[in-house]
Amino acid sequence: MIEIFTYRLPFSKPFVTGSGVFHHREGLLIRYSDDSTEVISEAAPLPGFSTESLEEVKTTVTDQKESLDIFFSQSYSLEELKTFLQQFPKLPSLQFALSFLGIQILSERSQRSLFDLFEVKYQPKVLVNDVLPIQDVEETIHHFKKSYDSGFRTFKIKSGYPVDQLVKTLKALSQTAGQDCRFRVDANQSWPADQFSEITEQLGEFNIEYIEEPCHNSDIQTLANFNQKSTIPIALDESIKNIDHLKVVLKKLPETIIVIKPTVLGNLFDLFETLARHRTHFNRIVVTTALESSVGRKAVTSVASLIGDPTMAHGLNTGRFFKTDLSNENLISNGKLKLPESGFCSTKIEDLNNSYYQVVD
Repeated sequence: MIEIFTYRLPFSKPFVTGSGVFHHREGLLIRYSDDSTEVISEAAPLPGFSTESLEEVKTTVTDQKESLDIFFSQSYSLEELKTFLQQFPKLPSLQFALSFLGIQILSERSQRSLFDLFEVKYQPKVLVNDVLPIQDVEETIHHFKKSYDSGFRTFKIKSGYPVDQLVKTLKALSQTAGQDCRFRVDANQSWPADQFSEITEQLGEFNIEYIEEPCHNSDIQTLANFNQKSTIPIALDESIKNIDHLKVVLKKLPETIIVIKPTVLGNLFDLFETLARHRTHFNRIVVTTALESSVGRKAVTSVASLIGDPTMAHGLNTGRFFKTDLSNENLISNGKLKLPESGFCSTKIEDLNNSYYQVVD
């Protein structure tokens, strides 16, 4: 039986996007249960990033509830699931939620792991990075030391322009960090393109793994030039708008690091097949959440183990941005997240805080 819920979670601090300032995160939970199976998935468009609205997702799921009930109640194969999903609108967050829901149901029924279903090697642990927000240097150092002592070794630093504060912060952290510590710089497209070479020269002395989204409106050729000139690798995240655009980037920028938000890009089958075709070993693929609840983060963790580069840390430590969550278990230990052999961190409705979700009639 299919059940639909909406949730609303408060942020610890306001979340700012190009669409405005948000004090809460909202999303949809889709639960399937029968006598032997219970699976919950999440569809939560991210304002400022997603093209669809939560209302569109809710309307579609509500209208298709009967067909979802019928399909998931019967036996089906991966190929049949792929075909079934084609009848639904191309709303990325919904396509992700339904594909993940169907795959996990099939896994439980067939007793085959996520890795068996997709014929990839089991990854028991996923490395996780921490995020250092733009703040006072002393606050950043305090946050860094606490995270380092907790086992994190990869740190993402937000940076605007000019980069004086970034350089000052990196110098302070480099004096504190061990040799095994790596930094990622997220410029959020704030750097002027004509200053890119000068900036990367200033950053050359630090152990920077990559620079994410350095400049605004960079076309493929400009990005290719950046890659050639820079001694620091370039990563793309929000500039990848959809699966079709991802295919172009993978083909024309083969050395670029790709940061994947699965719930923003859509259907897990399309995502897996696209990446497997162009990055056979999923090298230089980093997977990150889109500020989902604990339910969605578990799904993204499974995806990180499936399509993420196992040598790189992934952006899964975002639960701390909420004042409260649907569930409060901390799966990250020593900078890593351990996965069951099934590949799924299962969620049961009884484990969720019912103060923050409600049934959709």
